[in-house]
Amino acid sequence: MRRLVLALALPALVALTAATQAQAAESLTRYSLVNGCFSLSTTQGPVAAGEKVRMQATALGRYLLFLPDGTYLTGQGDDRAPAPEKDPSPQGEWRVEEEGSGPTFSLTALEGGAALKGVTFTPADGCAAYPEAELNATGAPARSSTEFGEVRGILEGHMHWMTYEKYGRQFQCGRPWHRYGIAKALPDCSGVEGPKGIAAPMQNFFNYGNPVAPHDTSGYPKLASWGNDNLTYEGTYWRWVQRAHMAGLRLMVMGVNDNRVLCEVQARKETNCNEMDTVRRGLRAIRELEDYVDAQSGGPGKGFFEVVTDPFEARRVINEGRMAVVLEIEVSEPFDCRGWDNPTCDRGQIDRQLDELHDLGVRSLLLLNKFDNPLTGVRFDSGLTGLLTNPGNRLSAGTFFSARTCTGPFRDNTIETFVPPASSALDTVLTSFGVQPGTAPVYPPAPHCNTRGLTDLGKYTVGRMMDRGMIVNPDHMSQASVEDTLSLLEARRYSGVISPHGWVDPGNWPRFWKLGGLAFPGHSDAKDYVKEYERYRPKSTPFFTGWGYGADLGGMAQQPQARNGSGEISYPFKSYDGRVTFERQVTGERTFDYTKEGVAHYGLYAEWFEDLRRLGGAKLAEDMSRGAEAYLQMWERTEGVRPGACAPSRRKVTTRGIGGLRLGDHWETVLRRAGQPQQRGRAWSWCVRGRGNAKRADVAVLNDAGRVELVGSTATGRPLGTARVGRRARGRTVVRVRGQRVTVVRAGKVQAVALATRRLARDPKRLRTAVRRLLAAKASAAVPTYEPSPAEEERAKTGAAPTGRTLAGTANPRLDRAIELLCRLQL
Repeated sequence: MRRLVLALALPALVALTAATQAQAAESLTRYSLVNGCFSLSTTQGPVAAGEKVRMQATALGRYLLFLPDGTYLTGQGDDRAPAPEKDPSPQGEWRVEEEGSGPTFSLTALEGGAALKGVTFTPADGCAAYPEAELNATGAPARSSTEFGEVRGILEGHMHWMTYEKYGRQFQCGRPWHRYGIAKALPDCSGVEGPKGIAAPMQNFFNYGNPVAPHDTSGYPKLASWGNDNLTYEGTYWRWVQRAHMAGLRLMVMGVNDNRVLCEVQARKETNCNEMDTVRRGLRAIRELEDYVDAQSGGPGKGFFEVVTDPFEARRVINEGRMAVVLEIEVSEPFDCRGWDNPTCDRGQIDRQLDELHDLGVRSLLLLNKFDNPLTGVRFDSGLTGLLTNPGNRLSAGTFFSARTCTGPFRDNTIETFVPPASSALDTVLTSFGVQPGTAPVYPPAPHCNTRGLTDLGKYTVGRMMDRGMIVNPDHMSQASVEDTLSLLEARRYSGVISPHGWVDPGNWPRFWKLGGLAFPGHSDAKDYVKEYERYRPKSTPFFTGWGYGADLGGMAQQPQARNGSGEISYPFKSYDGRVTFERQVTGERTFDYTKEGVAHYGLYAEWFEDLRRLGGAKLAEDMSRGAEAYLQMWERTEGVRPGACAPSRRKVTTRGIGGLRLGDHWETVLRRAGQPQQRGRAWSWCVRGRGNAKRADVAVLNDAGRVELVGSTATGRPLGTARVGRRARGRTVVRVRGQRVTVVRAGKVQAVALATRRLARDPKRLRTAVRRLLAAKASAAVPTYEPSPAEEERAKTGAAPTGRTLAGTANPRLDRAIELLCRLQL
């Protein structure tokens, strides 16, 4: 009997397996093939060597066919069958297209003319895993049930993801991705630095403090020299950034950076040194990376990040559990503007290039980086770092830094005055920059202030940025320029301003916050960062308050270390939303341990976030989680959305709604009509003036599609027909519906009135849910005020001046020693 059952069951099992495989083949698309293990066949039979093929995406709809022995199935020309080859190549990179509505595909090699028609992909086992960095994270980031609710997540205000493009594309080793994978993206760096790195004096100088510093240049899988203080090895590989996203990162401002003067002194260059050309290349590159990540994730819009161009799109992306990326530029010669006394640009040129940048998706902008330009003066580099930037200013702006002795409370960084014996060192650096020795400037006594502020051309540029709803970033500006810029913004009550990486004196930050802008330290060891947060975070502001950080990774900035009480986290740990669990990160043969080496690459910002939570407690963690929402609300105001204001209590509920709250409106329209709400969930709420309305609200309840299906109010005196909130009414607890009108009675009084869509009014169950949301909504009529930080209170009490320094940009002892050695060696 048992044999009979097995005999009968076996054909059924085979048939079921065949049906399941056929169903799987039917559901495949050109995008969903990614990472799959398949055997390939055509109408002529199995594809040679195609029994166990790993589909490794190189771009959307393009693949390498990776074989178990580590080779690639590669086209051999028009007539010959594909065959294994050792290395990936365009001949082995296949464009996949779906053939009609059936389960077959065509494969065409990018080069060489090879093509396969009528290809069927059958699921298989035994494929090789393609090399990749591990996430060492289990779980998935939280998603919202709607696209329009308040977001939760960390804000990265200043990061350079496309650094590989700068300085002629032969200065940085590695890149954030390569279509052929991590081994190509993170290669052996001898190709840039020479054997053991001995042919890269400037890179060695930045990384080791010595122009001659032999070291292990091994790339993936060894990665021997990657670390938090290596400034020229790629630290933003895409999987590492994805790991930070899984830890809570939800919004990143990504700036393309370059410096023509430093580029031109490089011996090796692959591209030109025009900074705006680098910007264009970098902006194209981030879109290519976005497509690549989408390809790894199964299709367009499925990757962990998306470049966004308005706050509404950003809100949708973040509520999907992904990361929104805002594009920015940071160069010394924006719009091809250089030369202080003889500018190379005018208003027309600025308008044309600003239009071009806007069309390319740029929404945030610094007017400079290291040098004075026709738009603005720079905040000097202090210490011996000025040995590089001061003569660089001469080559870019046409003059050395121009300084006076400050007379007010604010100041710029102090310039190295080049008194003997440092003058000989300066002559060495001047010669390396092509500047005649003996022309060192003489400066007055410190404290130093740049004599150059925001020029008329700079004021015009800031005005045009505001006209376009762009975010102004005054970092790196001279103190005079910062004051001029903030005055322009204040005159127009413009919220779109941010200082995200410590290059503005914190004494200016209260003006940012009072405008509705953002300001916070860049990055530092976790313990120091927590101290800065506790010192500078205001007790309250008139706007939604959140915090953030600016890694400046790719901007020649050393990353946080694990020392002096920082780094004492325990593995495993959880993400800020509690959905993801992290272990030590592994890439190739290297296990990175934050507790010993700090942020050795961007993926270890996951650990840094945890360190901040450990040291800063619930308050800092909550402020960090509010960072993305604070940025979005700031950005909304630059788009013309009004800050929330309390409505008059005598406003009526009409057949259309209440004031700017109208039935059927999409949530974006609601924002533009009614301004920013205090509460954003399925119910949005706005405060109401008048007696008894301290916590009562006008409310819009939105459906799944983000359209208003109920407009109501709990505000005393709000009328709807003959009903009025607060009046006596019959009944203890009742919801009365007459057509589209809804009246809620509790304890013999009208608690709320509302207007519902016809569809909602006819659905009692959904209507009850909407009414519950209406009654639960709250808003405060208290006028939000600004309450100063401990640092401000201390200054007010003691009469002390502002700090006189930025949190970045002051002398770095390690870099100063390196520059001194560089000069002594006459290199």
